[in-house]
Amino acid sequence: MTDYTGLKRLVDAAKPWVGTYAEWPETKGGKAMKNFCAAFKPKDADALIAENESFHKHWQNESNNVQAAVAEVVRLTAENEALRKDAERYRWLRQNEFDIGSFHDAHEHNHSAWFEHISSDDIDSSIRDENEFAVESGH
Repeated sequence: MTDYTGLKRLVDAAKPWVGTYAEWPETKGGKAMKNFCAAFKPKDADALIAENESFHKHWQNESNNVQAAVAEVVRLTAENEALRKDAERYRWLRQNEFDIGSFHDAHEHNHSAWFEHISSDDIDSSIRDENEFAVESGH
């Protein structure tokens, strides 16, 4: 429950009656009202409402924090997968004796020359072809 308007209205309406239990008649309804007025403490009801409102705000903030954390986990998972794929390409290039350092030096440390020379898609295609060949040949 997050809307306490009705409950607050009832608490406010009951406040003038609290402590008046001696004035109620000895009828069935009167006894019930005497018992209620003797037991009901508006300040306790107000405190419980305030506490529940505070908890609601706290959990709303926690919910926002969880949503932000989940979004960050999703982002980091995607980043990790991209880095994992890049590492796989790099290992494949090294295993197939591509001399990245010499290529890099020969092109005067021009990073774009390397990426223009061979794309990630080309490397991925070569890795797939190699894997398919290994499966087909039983290696």
